[in-house]
Amino acid sequence: MQVDFNVLTANDLAELYRPPLQLWVRSNMVLSLDGNYAGRQGSSRELSSPADLRVLLLLRALSDVVVVGARTAIGEKYESLRLREEFAHLSESAPRLCVVSASLGFTGYERFLGNKAPKPIIITKRRDDLEWSTNLNRLTQVAEVLVADGELTGSFIVESLRTLGLDQILCEGGPSLLALLAQDASIDELAITLAPIVVGQTPTHPPLGTTYSTWHRSVVGVADEHTFLRYTASPLHTQA
Repeated sequence: MQVDFNVLTANDLAELYRPPLQLWVRSNMVLSLDGNYAGRQGSSRELSSPADLRVLLLLRALSDVVVVGARTAIGEKYESLRLREEFAHLSESAPRLCVVSASLGFTGYERFLGNKAPKPIIITKRRDDLEWSTNLNRLTQVAEVLVADGELTGSFIVESLRTLGLDQILCEGGPSLLALLAQDASIDELAITLAPIVVGQTPTHPPLGTTYSTWHRSVVGVADEHTFLRYTASPLHTQA
């Protein structure tokens, strides 16, 4: 099925992307034709388009929480998440923001740390060093911090968020975080926008890590020169 996203209403687009299960983990990314997740200046915005931004904001409206790695949060200047007016009727509130960082190496001036209601979530892993402990004590004043006592895994991230009642999870990258989720099969869906751009350089990291997996295509749409793909895991994860 190929759909022109330019002619779809907000409700039509929402039906194409609505999660089939109550517990759902979706990743969303834009990729170049040669597999890069960012342009030559290092930002995914170089590959994006108005239709791609619309899909991103729709997926946020359908989610309880948006998860990103620390580098992505800082590099893409994440701040408080708001619902786009055309999608406001799809959710009672904007999704929470969750930033994953093993080191907690934040300056304290990152935009997302200014979120007051609700506070951002930070997921990290325990480290036996003074700098990490100092950063932890400082960050607990401005964020809800969840700490893994062992290795930081995709399963820990997903289960920690679900203990907070955040069942619809959207991961927006970067590649290290996506690889972590893919490594233990924590992703139910890949939402991919294929940009009509050849960046002309070898990707520094595979967009989904090095774990082999197979997927089922369920939606193909277009808007101008961008192609929108939706893949679900095979088989779908068993729901509790």
